[in-house]
Amino acid sequence: MGYVLKHTRKTWLKGILLSAVLLLVAALVVLSYAPLRTLATLRKVDDHPLYVLEYHGGYLFDWYLQQGVDSPIFKRLEAMNRSGGCTTFAAQMPDGEVLYGRNFDWRPHAALLLFTDPPGGHASVSMVDIHYLGYRGEERSWTQRLMLLFAPYVTVDGMNEHGLAVSIMEVPCRPGP
Repeated sequence: MGYVLKHTRKTWLKGILLSAVLLLVAALVVLSYAPLRTLATLRKVDDHPLYVLEYHGGYLFDWYLQQGVDSPIFKRLEAMNRSGGCTTFAAQMPDGEVLYGRNFDWRPHAALLLFTDPPGGHASVSMVDIHYLGYRGEERSWTQRLMLLFAPYVTVDGMNEHGLAVSIMEVPCRPGP
């Protein structure tokens, strides 16, 4: 009987150890999954509210280029991102440094400072008005945060690692010459 009890205890301990190892491996796989790693970086830095997010991995930009702007997903994102008018400026300083800025004529909403570094692409930093992704500044569940994965597609300003800066402006339509 002592042998059976000892053998059962040994089998039970092996089962617990194997379960712990499998759980650890599963946790590592989940944590290395780029969308979950991305959402885990979301942090609120002030009460405006301003958030910061570090986007891990790619964001399907090649797929977007194949789909084009006529894709239903991107038509929806574009419709969510319509607004008023804004102004930008650029100035070269005497030392050659370039300053770039813009005003934001839209209503004050929660903002996101977004850092991306997609594989095979250029690292960039941009600003996103996350109101247009359904984010109102209150704490959200993980499921509700999923829309933030579309943040690279609704940026309003940004600059890549080479210093190329872009900004959206909405200006009343004027016929060209």
